[in-house]
Amino acid sequence: ECLEKDIPFNLAIGFDSLDLKHWQKILNQKINNIMWSVDSVFVDNYKIVKNFAAFPNFIVFESSQADLQSTGTYFPTLKHGYIPHAVDLDLFYKKDVEKENDFVFIASVFDYEQIIENLKSTMPESVYNLIMDMQSLCLKNPSIGFWQVSQAVSQACELKLDAEQYMLLFKNVADIVTNQHKIKVVQALSDFDLKIYGNGPWEKYVSGNVKYMGTCSYKDSAEILQKSKIALHVHPFSLCSG
Repeated sequence: ECLEKDIPFNLAIGFDSLDLKHWQKILNQKINNIMWSVDSVFVDNYKIVKNFAAFPNFIVFESSQADLQSTGTYFPTLKHGYIPHAVDLDLFYKKDVEKENDFVFIASVFDYEQIIENLKSTMPESVYNLIMDMQSLCLKNPSIGFWQVSQAVSQACELKLDAEQYMLLFKNVADIVTNQHKIKVVQALSDFDLKIYGNGPWEKYVSGNVKYMGTCSYKDSAEILQKSKIALHVHPFSLCSG
């Protein structure tokens, strides 16, 4: 609105990729523009950050400390730092209501086995094997973040990853590892009355007393959580810092 009506302002804050068409105008006018990222820079925001990193008035707030070293390595001119995301207390708050659910898990999944098959058929064998080895290492060492894993693998294999290669590995390792963690949690609780809400082929992975309830809106998720005794959470591996 300020740009359209030519109203002067000194600061703009954008959450991820909202209104990118305006960001260039803001930066060209030497106005500070802050991107507050809800996920890793190397997931969905890599191209955005790459395009704007050279602007001295472009600033990235990361919602996890996991990317601080990697972002600093691959975008040395970028101004960035860590500020954790807050929660909407008007929506998510403790409410004294009757508990209808013992356990609830609000999460989306994808068919990671199909993704792995696609990688096998499209990637060079050496790259595919590297991705699979890194996935295995991450799954066996959940307390280690991706940056540490990549540094250990790079040293062992005498690799020097550029930004594009790092992003490729990050995307194909972190998402699948997070997906597998979610499924393992659900399968470990098959004897409990667990209800799952979210997108994706959950029917393929639920068994026993676990019930897939379909999708829910962001607003409805707050009410579901309030009516549950225990809410499960699997932190995205892309935001794990070790």
